[in-house]
Amino acid sequence: MKNIYLLVLLASSLYPRDYIWPTDASKTLTDVFGGIRGNGRHHTGIDIRTHGINGFDVYAIENGYISKILVSTSGYGKALYLTMEDGNTSLYAHLDRFNNKLEIIKNQLQEKCDCYTIEKEFSEWELPVSKGDVIAYTGDTGGVSGAHLHFEIRNKKKKPFNPLLTNYSVNDTIPPIPKNLIITNLNKNSSINGIPKEAEFSLKKITDNEYIYDEIIAVNGEFGVSLEVIDRMNKSKFKYDIYSIKLLIDNETIYESKYNNISFDEGYKVFSERDYSKHVYDKRSVYNLYNKYNLPPSSFIKKRSDSALQFNDKFIHECQIIVSDFNKNQTTINFKMLHVDPEPSEFNIQIDDGLLISSNNYQIQDIELHLATRLNDGLKTYNFNKEKITNQIVKISNYNTAFDVLACQPIYKNGTRGATEYISLKESNISLGGDIKILDKEHGVIIQYIEREFSNKEPVLGLTLDSLVYKYPLSRVGKNEFLSEFFYPRELRELSNISVFYLDSLEQQFSLDLESEVSISRIPINMTYGDISIVSKEELDNSKQLKENMIHNDTFFYIMPTNDFENPDNNKIIHSPFILGPMEHPLKNKLEITYNASSYIDQLGIYKYDKRRKKWNFIDNNRELNKISATVKSGGIYSIIRDSRPPRIRKTIPAVNSTYRHDHFDKIQFDIEDKLSGIKNENNINVYLNGEKLIVEYNTYRKVVHYNLKNKLEVGSHTIKIEVSDNVGNISVIDGEFFIQ
Repeated sequence: MKNIYLLVLLASSLYPRDYIWPTDASKTLTDVFGGIRGNGRHHTGIDIRTHGINGFDVYAIENGYISKILVSTSGYGKALYLTMEDGNTSLYAHLDRFNNKLEIIKNQLQEKCDCYTIEKEFSEWELPVSKGDVIAYTGDTGGVSGAHLHFEIRNKKKKPFNPLLTNYSVNDTIPPIPKNLIITNLNKNSSINGIPKEAEFSLKKITDNEYIYDEIIAVNGEFGVSLEVIDRMNKSKFKYDIYSIKLLIDNETIYESKYNNISFDEGYKVFSERDYSKHVYDKRSVYNLYNKYNLPPSSFIKKRSDSALQFNDKFIHECQIIVSDFNKNQTTINFKMLHVDPEPSEFNIQIDDGLLISSNNYQIQDIELHLATRLNDGLKTYNFNKEKITNQIVKISNYNTAFDVLACQPIYKNGTRGATEYISLKESNISLGGDIKILDKEHGVIIQYIEREFSNKEPVLGLTLDSLVYKYPLSRVGKNEFLSEFFYPRELRELSNISVFYLDSLEQQFSLDLESEVSISRIPINMTYGDISIVSKEELDNSKQLKENMIHNDTFFYIMPTNDFENPDNNKIIHSPFILGPMEHPLKNKLEITYNASSYIDQLGIYKYDKRRKKWNFIDNNRELNKISATVKSGGIYSIIRDSRPPRIRKTIPAVNSTYRHDHFDKIQFDIEDKLSGIKNENNINVYLNGEKLIVEYNTYRKVVHYNLKNKLEVGSHTIKIEVSDNVGNISVIDGEFFIQ
């Protein structure tokens, strides 16, 4: 008992217990500690809801001193760092303004450097504050998607820890909500339910705290377990990340993580425990409960197996995932897995007064059937009468001849499912061909082929490696989908072409040329694709060797053309869009894309396509002679686009040739908008009042520029000049007089 008491006492002493809540805006969170951000970092604080309103009081949570003032149009926006008596530091970000004393200091610093962006540190007790003092007001400055207070607490070593580990509490009685269980095949020979493809399983809700998958999942070879899950809080519309997650197999803990603290230097590991492609492209919150990239564990991972999961016995394994939020609301997910060697069921079809489906596999307990069309449109739901004659024989009496493909999935006596087999029900003219994609998995590269129409044929993959064509089988994993085996990146060195053949057709159905390179640890990237070049951007370390530029040692980089994009705004695309891969996993360090223009480079920029929003996002246009370049940290669809449309300046105060009352005119303000390349920061904006340049504030979220006058303007005529340039140099100007009466 004494030892337990000491442990409790030690745990409680690690985190302060007498901080006050940092704002009077609310005690509702819009985001929690440990959530995922962008393409490679964790949320290092909590976000407190301000109901879309600016101006709520922000308090010093403890006695201390302001150790840093930060002002920027990006990132934290306006922020304060408070170093407290206990040695910890609290950070308040996205503020609208500071208190009067700190505002004066901020203005003095800006005037001294003649700039808007400042970062100034202060020595101990230079700017002392007391617990409960109003030090600032909530806002929406910096890189935000809406008004809120971002709040952090960092320990004496400047590492963030979860603010809820203190005396803070939130109203939350809702347990985490799981969405899908995901099992991933991790090597050449692995399969899930007989198919060499990652599988997702919908969960059945038993109670608010318990979910199950009530069938046995058949696995073969190495595999990983993932869970798609979100959390909710009382009286809140927001979705949250979870606090802790644990995977148990046969009552043994295989994986466990808990978001108590995070280190800033672990950012590149963020996707070792979160699914990169599902987050970036689908905005899904998926936790990987295995060592995805063979990286050392992050500080929040308490236990993790260094090897992939694999069963070599014939026993049913009881599996459980336990997820919790910080308030200890807990949800359990129960499921079962069994090692099964996949085998074909070899269904036979007879068409006579309906459909008679049979198999000679006596391990079959039942057959699940679907009718579908030949087109790449999934499995259509169609109600039909299924008569089970024996376990291995079923009949459809009311067969609808509008459907020409039958999908048959066996359900075995051991409770598992096998691979679905697809059978053509009638002959017809088929348009052979389809689309090919490279799937960049963490465990290898897979070639995917999607038929436009179900062919009932067996296409073959052709890879041109060092001028020689090597043929490989393709496995049908869906009605219209084929996958290759795993290729380790080193196997694809010198890959220049990917082709798909149908063995009974002389016509080559699909061919794709590409530039590719396998990057192995400490080998730089240097690829060319017409006018495009890709090089690694790592800096030399002390040994004059290049740092690793990938999240794992072997990475397959490639460039290839694509038509998988839209251009709704009729942007002038200068270079055909291309895929820079890998697409489905992140890079540790940056690559540089360079476009060698044959003519002038004015108004050109390098853009990345956002497939979910169907828009092009400006990356950069660093200029050198007839070249433009940009550094990127992820694969994707890129292009070179010309932006000839200048920014719009709207709702100007003062408006040219307008008259204002002396006692009412106290600010200069206007809205700005740019449809394509955008406006980066305050350096793109120049405002002159009576010929004097002003240090204006640019709110990138609201797209508003404003300046509060220090003194009233005299009665009479005044001049205003506004210059706004976008990121590729297009300029809009307003220049004229206004009057004060």
